[in-house]
Amino acid sequence: MKNKFSFGLFMTVLLMSLMTSCSKERQLESTNEITQTTAASKGIFVPTNTGIILGRISPSNVKASIMLYDMENPNVYGPFYPGFGTGQFRISNLPDGDYKLVISYYLITSPADLPSTISIAVTVQSNTITDLGTIYL
Repeated sequence: MKNKFSFGLFMTVLLMSLMTSCSKERQLESTNEITQTTAASKGIFVPTNTGIILGRISPSNVKASIMLYDMENPNVYGPFYPGFGTGQFRISNLPDGDYKLVISYYLITSPADLPSTISIAVTVQSNTITDLGTIYL
Protein backbone atom coordinates (compact mmCIF):
# COMPACT_ATOMS: atom_id res chain seq x y z
CA MET A 1 0.00 0.00 0.00
CA LYS A 2 2.87 2.34 0.82
CA ASN A 3 4.44 1.75 -2.65
CA LYS A 4 1.17 2.62 -4.40
CA PHE A 5 0.90 5.86 -2.41
CA SER A 6 4.54 6.80 -3.15
CA PHE A 7 4.12 6.06 -6.84
CA GLY A 8 0.91 8.14 -6.98
CA LEU A 9 2.60 11.02 -5.17
CA PHE A 10 5.60 10.80 -7.54
CA MET A 11 3.33 10.88 -10.61
CA THR A 12 1.39 13.85 -9.24
CA VAL A 13 4.58 15.85 -8.58
CA LEU A 14 5.93 14.92 -12.03
CA LEU A 15 2.70 15.99 -13.74
CA MET A 16 2.62 19.30 -11.85
CA SER A 17 6.24 20.08 -12.78
CA LEU A 18 5.53 19.38 -16.45
CA MET A 19 2.47 21.62 -16.41
CA THR A 20 4.45 24.40 -14.74
CA SER A 21 7.27 24.22 -17.28
CA CYS A 22 4.80 24.54 -20.18
CA SER A 23 3.23 27.66 -18.70
CA LYS A 24 6.66 29.30 -18.33
CA GLU A 25 7.28 28.87 -22.06
CA ARG A 26 4.01 30.63 -22.88
CA GLN A 27 4.92 33.51 -20.60
CA LEU A 28 8.32 33.93 -22.31
CA GLU A 29 6.67 34.19 -25.73
CA SER A 30 4.35 36.98 -24.62
CA THR A 31 7.16 39.02 -23.02
CA ASN A 32 8.85 39.40 -26.42
CA GLU A 33 6.13 41.90 -27.37
CA ILE A 34 7.11 44.30 -24.58
CA THR A 35 10.06 45.63 -26.64
CA GLN A 36 7.80 46.91 -29.40
CA THR A 37 7.38 50.55 -30.39
CA THR A 38 4.10 52.15 -31.35
CA ALA A 39 3.00 53.40 -34.74
CA ALA A 40 1.22 56.66 -33.95
CA SER A 41 -1.06 56.51 -36.98
CA LYS A 42 -2.91 53.35 -35.90
CA GLY A 43 -1.96 52.82 -32.26
CA ILE A 44 -0.59 49.37 -33.20
CA PHE A 45 2.67 47.99 -31.84
CA VAL A 46 5.37 47.52 -34.48
CA PRO A 47 8.56 45.63 -33.59
CA THR A 48 11.69 47.75 -34.05
CA ASN A 49 13.18 47.68 -37.58
CA THR A 50 10.18 45.90 -39.09
CA GLY A 51 6.89 46.90 -40.65
CA ILE A 52 3.30 45.69 -40.95
CA ILE A 53 0.96 45.28 -43.90
CA LEU A 54 -2.77 45.64 -43.19
CA GLY A 55 -5.63 45.15 -45.58
CA ARG A 56 -9.10 43.83 -46.23
CA ILE A 57 -10.53 41.80 -49.09
CA SER A 58 -14.02 42.21 -50.45
CA PRO A 59 -16.22 40.24 -50.67
CA SER A 60 -15.20 39.00 -47.25
CA ASN A 61 -16.87 35.58 -47.48
CA VAL A 62 -14.48 34.29 -50.17
CA LYS A 63 -11.90 31.65 -49.32
CA ALA A 64 -8.56 33.29 -50.04
CA SER A 65 -4.88 32.86 -49.25
CA ILE A 66 -2.14 35.47 -49.33
CA MET A 67 1.53 34.97 -50.21
CA LEU A 68 4.17 37.66 -49.91
CA TYR A 69 7.27 37.54 -52.11
CA ASP A 70 10.36 39.61 -51.26
CA MET A 71 11.51 41.28 -54.49
CA GLU A 72 15.09 41.82 -53.22
CA ASN A 73 15.76 38.46 -51.57
CA PRO A 74 14.48 34.93 -52.19
CA ASN A 75 12.23 35.12 -49.10
CA VAL A 76 8.62 33.99 -49.27
CA TYR A 77 6.12 34.68 -46.46
CA GLY A 78 2.84 32.91 -46.02
CA PRO A 79 0.34 31.60 -46.56
CA PHE A 80 -1.78 34.07 -44.64
CA TYR A 81 -5.57 33.83 -44.47
CA PRO A 82 -7.97 36.77 -44.22
CA GLY A 83 -10.66 36.51 -41.58
CA PHE A 84 -13.73 34.81 -43.02
CA GLY A 85 -16.61 37.26 -42.79
CA THR A 86 -14.34 40.27 -42.11
CA GLY A 87 -11.78 39.84 -44.90
CA GLN A 88 -9.15 41.53 -42.74
CA PHE A 89 -5.52 40.45 -42.73
CA ARG A 90 -2.31 41.54 -41.02
CA ILE A 91 1.24 40.53 -41.93
CA SER A 92 3.75 41.50 -39.24
CA ASN A 93 7.50 41.52 -38.62
CA LEU A 94 8.50 42.34 -42.18
CA PRO A 95 11.93 43.80 -42.90
CA ASP A 96 12.25 46.91 -45.07
CA GLY A 97 11.87 46.28 -48.76
CA ASP A 98 9.72 45.85 -51.81
CA TYR A 99 7.27 42.96 -51.90
CA LYS A 100 4.74 41.41 -54.23
CA LEU A 101 1.54 40.46 -52.43
CA VAL A 102 -0.40 37.72 -54.25
CA ILE A 103 -3.99 36.91 -53.28
CA SER A 104 -5.38 33.62 -54.58
CA TYR A 105 -9.12 33.12 -54.23
CA TYR A 106 -12.03 31.04 -55.47
CA LEU A 107 -15.28 32.52 -56.65
CA ILE A 108 -17.01 29.16 -56.72
CA THR A 109 -19.58 28.92 -59.47
CA SER A 110 -18.80 25.32 -60.37
CA PRO A 111 -16.65 22.52 -58.92
CA ALA A 112 -14.17 22.86 -61.80
CA ASP A 113 -13.34 26.55 -61.14
CA LEU A 114 -9.66 27.41 -60.91
CA PRO A 115 -8.32 29.99 -58.47
CA SER A 116 -8.03 33.59 -59.55
CA THR A 117 -5.14 35.80 -58.42
CA ILE A 118 -4.45 39.46 -57.78
CA SER A 119 -0.91 40.81 -57.49
CA ILE A 120 -0.04 44.08 -55.71
CA ALA A 121 3.36 45.78 -55.32
CA VAL A 122 3.96 46.88 -51.72
CA THR A 123 6.83 48.81 -50.10
CA VAL A 124 7.44 48.23 -46.38
CA GLN A 125 9.41 50.67 -44.22
CA SER A 126 10.72 50.18 -40.68
CA ASN A 127 8.40 51.04 -37.82
CA THR A 128 5.49 51.81 -40.13
CA ILE A 129 2.15 50.30 -41.06
CA THR A 130 1.30 49.98 -44.73
CA ASP A 131 -2.48 49.96 -45.00
CA LEU A 132 -3.67 48.61 -48.35
CA GLY A 133 -7.29 49.47 -47.60
CA THR A 134 -9.97 47.35 -49.26
CA ILE A 135 -8.89 45.09 -52.11
CA TYR A 136 -11.83 44.22 -54.36
CA LEU A 137 -11.68 40.74 -55.87
